[in-house]
Amino acid sequence: MNVRRFIALVLLCGASRLSAQVDTLRAFRAPASPAFVLIDAAPTAIARPSTPQRLVMSLVSALQDEDFPPKRYALEIAPYWLTRHRTLTFEQYAAPAFWQSIIQTLSLSVATTNIPKPDTGTVLAFGVRTAYVSSRDLSWLRPLRDTILQIQRKILETDDQAIEDSLRAEMRPVNLRLQRALRTERTGWTIEGAAAGAMDFQGDIASNGKVSRVGLWVTTGYRLSKPNADLLAVVRLTRDDRVAPRQDFLDLGGRLVLDKEDLTLSGEYVYRSITSAGSSRPSDRLTAAVEYRVSTDILLTAALGRGADERGPDTGPLIAQIGVDFGLGAIPLIRTGGGR
Repeated sequence: MNVRRFIALVLLCGASRLSAQVDTLRAFRAPASPAFVLIDAAPTAIARPSTPQRLVMSLVSALQDEDFPPKRYALEIAPYWLTRHRTLTFEQYAAPAFWQSIIQTLSLSVATTNIPKPDTGTVLAFGVRTAYVSSRDLSWLRPLRDTILQIQRKILETDDQAIEDSLRAEMRPVNLRLQRALRTERTGWTIEGAAAGAMDFQGDIASNGKVSRVGLWVTTGYRLSKPNADLLAVVRLTRDDRVAPRQDFLDLGGRLVLDKEDLTLSGEYVYRSITSAGSSRPSDRLTAAVEYRVSTDILLTAALGRGADERGPDTGPLIAQIGVDFGLGAIPLIRTGGGR
């Protein structure tokens, strides 16, 4: 079994085991997979910090690819959300303390793509990310929260199981609206740290595995309420051993993301300083992207732009990608206080 078939089998097995969830919130956004970003397989180089779902799969195809189905896959798992946290309150989730924010946003990712031509084989990358979400003013969510608390008080006051079941059914959609609003409409600062490493497997032979790239970066973002927009900035350090002599990249970039219901538009610019054998030269990346939510758990993405010219001046590759993200897991409902 070659490397690519093994990876595909792992992804499919993971999806089948974790796709069925109950009593969950499905407010899905494109994942910020560090593994995908490191190997330049993601539609954008600057990902929005966000609370991850239990399991997210991504498939991306470049328009110039000769093979189908696409050879770019990513899988991201959030360990904290693999189990229920019945004692976790809405307040702790919405405005977490430092360590609570770190553990509930922690995610692990794996991604694969082809080795850049003229070589042949598979690139396998692993990544980790976590974020600190600064405390938010939650007063704008008070009407929804008060409705839930009123229903919960009624549940505590009744001994009739049928009435209690009816009240819980009434509370569920309100709880979903509250948490969906929190995930998609909250404003303020977020800072995220990420790291990833990649290995090249020449000829798809496992024994040929060699570390080709490692990266470490920080992304900070501020979300506006009017308009619904994210302002993002990234600082990233990358070591690339794929070519000789070794190359070191310093990326400084920004991205503007505009949300309009199910449609998201964004533009990003990344300046790259490439250092090799004691000399350095500049490069850059410019990308426009579109995201469209087809359904609650399916997100289509498309990107067009020019990549950084890593292999020499005037060699910046065309970025023309289409992808689909599947939210196969979800965050459990969070207690808003009271209840039994």
